[in-house]
Amino acid sequence: MQKIDAKYNQLGAIPGTLFRLKELRQVDLSSNLIKKIPPTLPKATGLLDFDLRENKIRALPAAINKAKSILRFDVSNNIIKTFRKQAYELTGSLDISRNRLNGLPPIGAKQKATLKKLDASYNTISKLPQTIDRVSFLRRLDLSNNNITHVPESFGNLRYLNYLDMSNNDIEEIPNSICQLKYNLVELYLSNNKISKFPKDIDEYKKLRVLDLSANQLVKIPRKFAMNQSIKHVNLSKNQLEDISPVTDSLLIHFLDISENCIPEIPETIKNLVYLETLLASHNQISPDELQQLSRLNKLNIAHNQIEALPENLGHLQLINYLDISNNPITRLSENIFNVGGLFLV
Repeated sequence: MQKIDAKYNQLGAIPGTLFRLKELRQVDLSSNLIKKIPPTLPKATGLLDFDLRENKIRALPAAINKAKSILRFDVSNNIIKTFRKQAYELTGSLDISRNRLNGLPPIGAKQKATLKKLDASYNTISKLPQTIDRVSFLRRLDLSNNNITHVPESFGNLRYLNYLDMSNNDIEEIPNSICQLKYNLVELYLSNNKISKFPKDIDEYKKLRVLDLSANQLVKIPRKFAMNQSIKHVNLSKNQLEDISPVTDSLLIHFLDISENCIPEIPETIKNLVYLETLLASHNQISPDELQQLSRLNKLNIAHNQIEALPENLGHLQLINYLDISNNPITRLSENIFNVGGLFLV
């Protein structure tokens, strides 16, 4: 037997003999009433995928580090209060999100921390261990929706980290420790914090593809942003920006969200974004006069602005399948606008 799927039942316990099945590769016991993981877990030497989300589990087993074969271990949505340091020795991914953790333990100097992906989001973590860099193979880290205010300096030594999500925390500035990750980060999510400045040396994030700084306290985009030609997805919504011109020189952007800012107009240089497919610019004070040159645009939201008339050439954007111009003082629609092929919201 290689796979057991017993999710959405009323199981209260896992039989210890389960892990003696040598051919077992995948076990899904999610959405049950299980309270404990048996200590015989390491006997499952061929188990690759173990799903225990949405149960009543209170603790990880002490011998979790001996379950070397498991590549995906999901204990999210339980009632775990303590993160065992042995869990750092898993060789794949651990999802311990939506539990009751208030911290992560330090990593021992002699500990072989081989974990590659960790999701500890939606907990109440307020502090990270100074020795976090000893989880040296970590590639993906999700610490979103916690109470983190400070990131230790050693964080910058996670040289393989390419995905970092620390959105919905209490971070006031992007620390140097995150800036040190600039050579490998591909996706960086820092939305819903209290950040007032962009990452230092944003032009040097050569591999960065996704940047989300939405719902912060940004008032200015640094000129260096224009020198970054790797970013494709940018979310700067819900800030206090007035000028977005540095972004319009970052030529490879496909997705741009600048909604809910204080932008009075879209700069003429928006035409430089020849690859732009999605533009979300609602809740500003803009005029859309420069948009007709964005030939690849397929989603445009300019609702809740002060637009009185749409430009005649907007109907030439043949790829648009979503257009939202609602809540503007528009009094007349040109016939050309009905050349837009897709969904049309007024």
